Amino acid sequence: MRTEPPAATPEPVFVLGPGRSFTSVVSTCLGQHPQLYGLPETNLFLSNTMWDWWQRQGAGRAPDAHGLLRTVAEVVYGEQSARTVMLARLWIRRRLAQTPSEVLREIAGSVHPRRLVEKSPRTSAHPRRLEALDLAFPRASFIHVVRSPIEQTRSIVAFAAEVGVPRESLAGWLAAGGDPYARWYQFNSNILSFLETVPEQRWVRVRGEDILRNPARSLAALADRLCLRADAEAVEEMLHPERSPFARFGPPGAEMGNDPHFLHDPRLRTAPGAPADRSGDFTIGPPPEEVSRLAVELGYPVAWMSDAVQIPLPPVLGRPGLERSGRSAGVSGPTGDGLVMDALRG
Repeated sequence: MRTEPPAATPEPVFVLGPGRSFTSVVSTCLGQHPQLYGLPETNLFLSNTMWDWWQRQGAGRAPDAHGLLRTVAEVVYGEQSARTVMLARLWIRRRLAQTPSEVLREIAGSVHPRRLVEKSPRTSAHPRRLEALDLAFPRASFIHVVRSPIEQTRSIVAFAAEVGVPRESLAGWLAAGGDPYARWYQFNSNILSFLETVPEQRWVRVRGEDILRNPARSLAALADRLCLRADAEAVEEMLHPERSPFARFGPPGAEMGNDPHFLHDPRLRTAPGAPADRSGDFTIGPPPEEVSRLAVELGYPVAWMSDAVQIPLPPVLGRPGLERSGRSAGVSGPTGDGLVMDALRG
């Protein structure tokens, strides 16, 4: 008897953007669509081989490994627990001779016919990583999520304070030449250059502020662009990122896997389009000229870029996972380059 070959596994949707640019909420909302499956940050494409990934991630024990561990625990073993995290680590060890794309394809096959949604902000730090995505998945779709550099900078500094970086350290880092706008510019520039090489039908750019201002309409438009259902039932599912199995802190050994602030409260919240007029106890200068030019190119009014940025510093969040995240990112040590920026999680 003749049988039909299985349908090809659909290629992933990659959400691109610098950290603190609403990538967590956008990717998780999309991942709740009935035809999609959202992942935490796998960070797979920070390395060329799984052996390199394993070494980079401290034999799978570094916080940046938590997203892949949680993914394997949930997708392969059906739950996230200390036991399945241990099994996930063994699962990865058995694949150290493979490439990151082979591992992601295996995961995609496990959730077929749903299509993976993956976002790892630091993939966009280097053009070669973005090129590797396209080479491995030549029919993948890309969603470039942007946010105003003003609000992203506020978010960066506030996040550093939340994970315990003293105000004095933040001031010292800035005084030593630290640039809180640098990665906004670097990551978005890399993404723009990369997308110039990708056919227009395979990518879309969205402003995070637009999605938060009208999430139902914006998410329906994204679903339609991806040739997915955009009916009321599908949109309703996307409005609840908190229902994702990854929208909370994970079990021991894999607590993180996403922006810790998002994990602390993953509910969808609406936001105004313009920067909030806030008073603050911390001030940084307006964006440099090249940042302002790129922001205007991405659709943000030039008037938003002219003033110094006032930042109210929030109290340290008491969740232990947040404190661990701050220490693991190196934000509670001596001041220096990367003090705040290495704390970024999208």
